[in-house]
Amino acid sequence: MTKIDEDLKNQLNEDDQTEIKKIDHEGGLFDLIKLSFSGAGSWLTYYLYIAGFAAFFAGVYLYINFTATTDIKTSLAYVVGINICVLILLMIKLISWQNMYRLELLREIKRIEMRLMLLSK
Repeated sequence: MTKIDEDLKNQLNEDDQTEIKKIDHEGGLFDLIKLSFSGAGSWLTYYLYIAGFAAFFAGVYLYINFTATTDIKTSLAYVVGINICVLILLMIKLISWQNMYRLELLREIKRIEMRLMLLSK
């Protein structure tokens, strides 16, 4: 840190300093996942994870039935069902990663805003 950064942080009150420390902490993957389960858009995360678990277990069930069957038409129906479950899982993962990317971008914008507030004081 430079002397200017230290002087700016010393001029802030304790609440602002703790907020800056919280914002400056760059979280890892698990912090982003935890962040996606809080806030206004958390309902989407809950829905996606529930749908993902349902698609996964449906795919496992279809795979077990696929390995147990001997009929070609039935096997083909199970394979189509497994492929649909995999596509659903892929779409859910894409949406989840985009949501986490959006949250990380918002976090970076808040960091920049806080730094601008510090510079303006």
